[in-house]
Amino acid sequence: MLIKALRNERIREIYLCANAFNVFNDRYPQLCKFRTSALYPKPFIAKNYPSEILQGRLYLGDQFHAADKCILKHLGVTHIVNVTHLIPNHFEYSRTISAKYLQIHIEDYNSV
Repeated sequence: MLIKALRNERIREIYLCANAFNVFNDRYPQLCKFRTSALYPKPFIAKNYPSEILQGRLYLGDQFHAADKCILKHLGVTHIVNVTHLIPNHFEYSRTISAKYLQIHIEDYNSV
């Protein structure tokens, strides 16, 4: 059906990307809402992931990202820079998350 429609539009070449969805889903699972009950028994809730600054290496997130064990494990986070005065290092003494912390105590003001 798709090929017929493309021919009607005079498309001469068609390229199919083998396994493209799986590659995309592995890299950006937060953008893919399709889940099967066999693989994901709990109801799927789309999470807001931190911004990817350097592919697979550096992320910019907020206090909620830093406190989400699932996101940290999925992204393979090993180090967290906490640039706040009041937000704790959530997994500093955790046995399940082995992230190293650097906390820089800076107060945040809305007026600045």
